[in-house]
Amino acid sequence: QGRNRQAYDMITKYIPFPAICGRVDDDLPERVCTRSSVDEGLAINEVMKFLGDWGLEKGNRKVPELLNPQGIKFDKKIAVIGAGPAGLACAYYLTIKGYPVTVFEREKKIGGKLQYGIPSFDLDKTLVQKEVEILKEMGVTFQLGVNVGKDVKISQLKEEQGFEAVFLGVGASGTSKMGVPGQDAKGVTGLQAFMKAVNSTRRPSVGSDVVVLGGTQAALDAARSAIRLGAKKVTVVAKTLKTNANIAKAEGVQFLFGYEPKQVEADAKGNAKSIVLEKDGAEKKVKATTVVYDGQKADLL
Repeated sequence: QGRNRQAYDMITKYIPFPAICGRVDDDLPERVCTRSSVDEGLAINEVMKFLGDWGLEKGNRKVPELLNPQGIKFDKKIAVIGAGPAGLACAYYLTIKGYPVTVFEREKKIGGKLQYGIPSFDLDKTLVQKEVEILKEMGVTFQLGVNVGKDVKISQLKEEQGFEAVFLGVGASGTSKMGVPGQDAKGVTGLQAFMKAVNSTRRPSVGSDVVVLGGTQAALDAARSAIRLGAKKVTVVAKTLKTNANIAKAEGVQFLFGYEPKQVEADAKGNAKSIVLEKDGAEKKVKATTVVYDGQKADLL
């Protein structure tokens, strides 16, 4: 109906960063939309994207109002550890309720997975910067390059710096071992490390054949990134697929379902050359100059 301001204010009560969510969510919201019982689900992601972009435009941009019943800011400080999606959302909601928030982030840039885990062709990093600027105008303070647990202890934040509460939003940036022979071959890398390299200025060399293990959206992002890095063949190996793969297929990504990794084979120099897969007792060897595996784990303090 053209009531963009009302729609934007309504959606940001529940989703602080609609421009981002509209770009990185899969089609789950539309598949479970109750409108499907009548005809088909609403294009929820497209609505979020449209409203989010509208809200960030010059002239439409608005810093959220203070919502606590007293109408005043509290003096009890809260520390948020991690400037990823969880930490940013926590900072957003606490701030509009009137709490002073400081976000501690060990990296030099804000965003966590938004900055380092999602490829730029899916999420323009300038959108993240625009959302962060609103948080700063709301009063959120950021301390970057601070590794809580090493540079400063949580006990120090509470006892010496006066923070009343601490929210841990450290994410799953750690990587577990692959768990098969040959896992230490050159060219074998965890998904998080691979995507961080993709989003850096020094992008990784992947060679001609890339195998990505995992059926998540993050695995498909890695596969699509490998195509853009010049790989001639990219194969996703997964028990099942947990997201829509139509775009990846259209870009040339191939799929093998029901297989599990058994061994990575390396050449005389220790570089990965192939991966042995297994399905129902039968083996299949696939050429692989790079193997990316989804071994995410929480990187605890």
